[in-house]
Amino acid sequence: MPSVRDTLVPLASKPAGRRFLIQVPGSAQSKLSDADLAEVLNWMVDHLSAVPASRPVAKFTAAEVAAYRHKPLVAVKEERRRLIAGAP
Repeated sequence: MPSVRDTLVPLASKPAGRRFLIQVPGSAQSKLSDADLAEVLNWMVDHLSAVPASRPVAKFTAAEVAAYRHKPLVAVKEERRRLIAGAP
């Protein structure tokens, strides 16, 4: 399985990947507020990514988190695999 450090920037750079990062159980089920979760995701992209961004990655916002975190992601591994492979 690919490291999260290798996939943060690629995932955070695409709408479906951003949705995935918000909907994974560790994010979606967190007791953090939407604003705090957005800040944690932004920090992760900025400080944990092993892959440099070729262009600036848009910052996660509380509104973006609120729009996706309550829609459960059922097939986490399959969705991650699909996104990393570049499938739409």
